[in-house]
Amino acid sequence: MEFAERVHSMTESEIRKGITDAANPDFISLAGGVPDARLFPAAEFRAAYDKVLRDAPGTFLQYGPTEGYGRLREIIAEREQTDVAGILLTSGAQQGLDLLGRLFVDQGSRVLVEDPSYLGALETFRQYGAEFVAVPSDDEGIRVDALEKARFLYTMPNFANPSGRTMSERRRRELVEAARERELVIVEDDAYGDLRYEGEPVPNLSILDPRVIRIGSFSKVLAPGLRVGWIRAEPQVIRKLVHLKERSDLCGAFGAQMAVAEVSAILPTHVKTLIETYRPRRDAMIDALTEFCPQVRWRKPEGGFFVWCELPVDARNLDVKDVAFVRGGKFHATRPRHNTMRLSFAGVEPDRIREAVRRIGEALS
Repeated sequence: MEFAERVHSMTESEIRKGITDAANPDFISLAGGVPDARLFPAAEFRAAYDKVLRDAPGTFLQYGPTEGYGRLREIIAEREQTDVAGILLTSGAQQGLDLLGRLFVDQGSRVLVEDPSYLGALETFRQYGAEFVAVPSDDEGIRVDALEKARFLYTMPNFANPSGRTMSERRRRELVEAARERELVIVEDDAYGDLRYEGEPVPNLSILDPRVIRIGSFSKVLAPGLRVGWIRAEPQVIRKLVHLKERSDLCGAFGAQMAVAEVSAILPTHVKTLIETYRPRRDAMIDALTEFCPQVRWRKPEGGFFVWCELPVDARNLDVKDVAFVRGGKFHATRPRHNTMRLSFAGVEPDRIREAVRRIGEALS
């Protein structure tokens, strides 16, 4: 059997392995970037599915427009401060990344990314032939003076996966201005932006410049199993993405989109509950790293799911008994730094986080 050339270099995703570890009861898993399933609003979704199946069974079960369920697009458009013509619903943010890869990337296309950067984006763009340019960052975010000519810049300005870094407002304004001068497309991925535990909110890049293409998702604030995300872009970009999506899945899961539209009214109070749960877990991880891993360098994230660690050893040689974590080498697009690892605190109780970090410290000693 002869396969396409692009699949020969594919390996098992570190993201998927992390999710597998998270389901293994023998481990304390700090690996997968998965929300705590106990926080899913199951009762609200049960009622929402009952309602939409009762009121509109034909719409729920039938093919629908590729752009997605109209009411949910309107809700997102209002939130994103744009017109509904600028919203495309996707099967999670990951499909949004895939569509943008297909739209922009040819073999050898240069793509600017942060270092480190989200592994799911790197894997997606790489399969279409992207040649990455890793742009350095400082404490305020990606360095504007290091931008180069490319098809686009991919960035996560809020609580980035994996680094946890948040771009300052000053740097955001500098970035959109520099991109405008260079005619550089910006792709803003904001999977974690609602989950802020401290500090003041800063404007999204797409608010500062409507030409920015923005990816969002309900996976972290409602439930990832629904696979409902979106792309916000100028209408002419959305039209091209719709053509690509038609050739991928015709349309998304309308039932899930309808249910999300019904449940979205609870988001303000539900997100508050998530923050009140995840903030102590982040704090437990930071406290444990301070106590048990003094030789490790880390940054305290203002939100999101992750703490990024720089180790005094090669993480590939680090074996921690009954603790799962993600080694950091593959998050680096060009030059892997194998003395790094990503720890996720979202799905673990504070006492188990403390125990897991204690074991890491023991393995490092």
